[in-house]
Amino acid sequence: MRRDQGMPVIPYVKKHGLFEAKVLAAHCVHVDEGEIRAMRNAHVGIAHNPSSNLKLASGIAPVKRMIELGANVGIGTDGPASNNDLDMFEEIRLAAFLPGSKWRSTSLQPVLPS
Repeated sequence: MRRDQGMPVIPYVKKHGLFEAKVLAAHCVHVDEGEIRAMRNAHVGIAHNPSSNLKLASGIAPVKRMIELGANVGIGTDGPASNNDLDMFEEIRLAAFLPGSKWRSTSLQPVLPS
C-alpha cells in the first residue's frame, strides 16, 4: 500500500472517508502510534487475531500500546482459513501469552467490568 499509494493503510483509509462508517480493523500488526491514535479518534474497533497472525507469520499487534493509547481492542479468530478453528478461548490464551514473548512482561491482564 505504501509503495502504491504513497502512504500507509490507515492514513489512506482516513483520507478516503472510510472512517465515517463503523469500522472493525483486523490484525493491525504494522501500525505506528499515529495510526493507533487515528483509529482511536475515529472510534475504530481493532480485532486482535493472535492465532492467525502466528500461523501466517504476519507479526504481533502492539496491543499493549493500543490499549495504553485508548484504542478499542477486542479479540477475534479471523476464521478457519487462516486459523484452523474458531476457538475464542485459545485466542484469549494466546493473547495473554504473546506479550511475554515480545515484551518479557505480563503486559496484558484481563480487564473485568467494574
